[in-house]
Amino acid sequence: MVGFSVLFYWYQIGSGDFLHSFFSTVALRLENGSWGSVYPVIMNELYQGELPANKILMP
Repeated sequence: MVGFSVLFYWYQIGSGDFLHSFFSTVALRLENGSWGSVYPVIMNELYQGELPANKILMP
């Protein structure tokens, strides 16, 4: 199983295949097949395993 760790919390997502499918769907449907062209931080950094807190925009 894979998931996201935030501070002391663990959010289970599912299998690695499921998570990869999610990112592939975003690339295909929302980025016209160009991985990371519209959502570079999520698609490149989060997909690689880590998203630093300073990359998250808070309102």
